[in-house]
Amino acid sequence: MEFKSFQQESLFVEKKKVVIDEIPCLIYRPKGKTGPYPTVINYHGWSSNKEFQHFKATILANFGYQVIVPDALYHGERGSLNYSEAGKLENYLHKVLLKSIEESGVLLDYAMRNLEADEHNISVIGHSMGGFTSAGVFLKHPSLKTMVVINGSCAWDKMLTSVDQKQRSEEELSKELQKLEAMDPYDNLAKFHKRPFLLLHGKADETVPIESQRIFFEKAKSYYGRDQRSIRFYEIPDIPHAVTMHMFEQVISWLGK
Repeated sequence: MEFKSFQQESLFVEKKKVVIDEIPCLIYRPKGKTGPYPTVINYHGWSSNKEFQHFKATILANFGYQVIVPDALYHGERGSLNYSEAGKLENYLHKVLLKSIEESGVLLDYAMRNLEADEHNISVIGHSMGGFTSAGVFLKHPSLKTMVVINGSCAWDKMLTSVDQKQRSEEELSKELQKLEAMDPYDNLAKFHKRPFLLLHGKADETVPIESQRIFFEKAKSYYGRDQRSIRFYEIPDIPHAVTMHMFEQVISWLGK
């Protein structure tokens, strides 16, 4: 059976498509509500696209949030790859991740100037590769209120070095890894400025194993010290590399705090 994105529209949510400096995005808003809007930027995972985030974005909008869902490089309207082909993940993941982080400022500027986003209430959320991205964007922009990472990793070096990189040239690999190393959340916790964050991870996840996130959270607890109450890490038993309704309940509760 072919997997298709959920397309049913909500009577309580308005959706529109915009292109922000060559980044195709979907914008979701609760109908009948005026700005400034609490805003969430939702980053999708590897092989996904903005359309496949429709259901999650609709849920968030039903709870009062404006949601911006961009297509990542080589995804959706920005091109495609044979994502399951050997070597594709190894050759392109770094490029996609870096590009999303580099262009995040464009999305934030547009949200505040053109979408009536509440500059004091903008958050990032992402699953899998989108979780990696959210962590990098959160680190880069101190103005962001919080981040939610689902089945991702905030200890990039410990996670990405486990990926087989033999198909990539040493020169190319070195340049990209140097850039990623400079913004690895594990080594840059001071740039979090002790802002709150939520980590959710399936304990049975074999795609992005939970161990690197455990390592990051232990270090984060030490850094946050007395402010540990503002950070949470929930390990979800028996759940693989997927987002459950229980996880998303936790997301909604967290953003509403």
